[in-house]
Parts: sequence; C-alpha cells; structure tokens
Amino acid sequence: PPGDGRVLFADDFESATTASSTSWESHNHTKSGPDADPDRPSTGTWGIVEAGRPWDIAVTTSTVNGSDPGPAEGRRYLRVVRPGTGNSDAACEFPAQSSGVVQISFHAYVEGQNPTPDRSMTIFVSDSPCDSGFWHSRAGVYTMGNGTLGAFERRGQQRQPVPGVSYRIGEWQEWILTIDLDANAWYFEVGGLRSTLLQFNEPGKSIRSVVFRGGAAGFHKFYID
Repeated sequence: PPGDGRVLFADDFESATTASSTSWESHNHTKSGPDADPDRPSTGTWGIVEAGRPWDIAVTTSTVNGSDPGPAEGRRYLRVVRPGTGNSDAACEFPAQSSGVVQISFHAYVEGQNPTPDRSMTIFVSDSPCDSGFWHSRAGVYTMGNGTLGAFERRGQQRQPVPGVSYRIGEWQEWILTIDLDANAWYFEVGGLRSTLLQFNEPGKSIRSVVFRGGAAGFHKFYID
C-alpha cells in the first residue's frame, strides 16, 4: 500500500526455478511446452489455473521472435495463454487488506492479431483466491480489440470504453491500478493515461488477490513483466 510502504506481492520472475528458454512455437497452440509456472515471488504467493495444458502459463526467457516480444526489463517474463476453453489464471495472492489504498503496478504486452480480439487480457482484484469469477470482483479492467479499455463496475455492468485512457497493442506499457478500500472506488493508468474514478464492481472492504486472465473465448495471449 502506498500509504505505509508495505509490499504485499512482488515478483520480477528472475528467480523462477522453472523458466523455459524455448520460444512459443506457433499460433496454432498444438505443440507441447514446459510447465514453467512462476514459483518464487519475493513476497506473496502465486495461484495458477491452466486450461488443461501445463504450458498455458509459463515464465520464459524467450527473446524477440515471430511470437514472443522479449522481456520489458531483465531477462525473464510471464506468458499467459487461453486456448479457448476453461480459464488460464495467474493470481497474485497476498494477506487480506480491508482499509487504506492499495496500488498495483506491472508491465503488460497484449499481442496484435488480425483482428485483435476483445478481452485478450482481463485483470481483476478480488477478495477470493485464484480462479474466482470477475463478476464478483472488487474491480476489473479488460482490453478491447480497438485499443480502448472496458471495466466492470456496479455488479457486473460493463463500462466501455472507459474515458481518458487507452492502450497500445503490441507494445510493452506500464499499468497501475489504485484501489481505495475506504471509498469503495478505484482508477487505473496505462502508459501515463489515467481513467476516470470508478466505483467498485462488488461492494466490500477486503481484497486478497490480483488475477491476470486470458480472453473470454478463442485463442488469446499476453505477457506480464
């Protein structure tokens, strides 16, 4: 939380023991890969749910190639794939917080496809552990194929586009989510652009996870660093 300086969760992936040196072979996602889940955050724990395939979520050292962008910084980064059925969730889990302001920051890369599908990447903040439903999250934001962003607000209402903010497809950008647990409100920033103030999707005073999820349907892929 920015108010008291405590760090609830942190992982730069550089210490992961499972990191793979192989690149993502092809967009048809039919080939196998290593089960290289993130496993060594410096603070907090990971909760991983993969859509039936152990390589859907993987820490990789893959450099720039036809499929992977290379890291935003350092050497290792996280690839998240959702092949079209089930959930691929990478959840940052930490002790429950019920007051004050919690700030979440990371770099994200949403790959460009033709066309780039809606909800290639969804991020939601919840009081539940990994694999919780975003409809009951405190806050949630998702990418749209045209570069705009949508949000879940007031019990599942989808607000799109969110005024004042957009993202760039096929480019690493810094994302920041600021959650005010006392005000039941939040906002987010992408590449220096800031959203309007949003109300909590589900009322409540507690959060304990940040979940990165692949798209709603079809083949989706994004990266976190």
